[in-house]
Amino acid sequence: MKKVIMINGSPRPNGGTSTAFAALRQGMEEAGVQVKEYQLNQLTFKGCQGCMGCKGSEGCVIKDELTPILEELKDADGLVLGSPIYMFAVSGQTSLFINRLYSLIDGGYQPYAGKARKLMTVYSMGSPSAGYATTEQNRVCQAMDMLGFKEADRIQMTGIFPGQIACQLTEKEFTKLQERGKKFVKKESL
Repeated sequence: MKKVIMINGSPRPNGGTSTAFAALRQGMEEAGVQVKEYQLNQLTFKGCQGCMGCKGSEGCVIKDELTPILEELKDADGLVLGSPIYMFAVSGQTSLFINRLYSLIDGGYQPYAGKARKLMTVYSMGSPSAGYATTEQNRVCQAMDMLGFKEADRIQMTGIFPGQIACQLTEKEFTKLQERGKKFVKKESL
């Protein structure tokens, strides 16, 4: 694997998702992979307009700050998609992003990239049990699978300081996430 795109759907720069991303990114970069990370909350972009313009142009016809990221995803070998779980669902930012990914498939529901790529999902939640979010996590996995991103790893961080902005991992937790990042980029087969 040469290039990984990380998409962080959390509005909290120091929350659970962001903290996990720091460890994962460090592990991936130590493994020699080029990593680009994007914070959806820092971008100005619209949701899918359902115009179907992407089915004739091999790309989304909406031009905004998400446009270059959608283009980069076509060449990426892997995607790390992270979001907090709010009210049993991914964040609004993540949901808008996923809807815009519709532009990455053609009219026959085949990915424009034409190749299978790896997906790692990262979910953080205040709930002590990840079971509350299983349906949503499976929905995201199904949507990403249709786009050619095959889930290779799913990280569920529960009990993440509900209501607080900052999240801190122990050294052991950070190291474990670094190792998962390395493993994700080293596994060649899906």
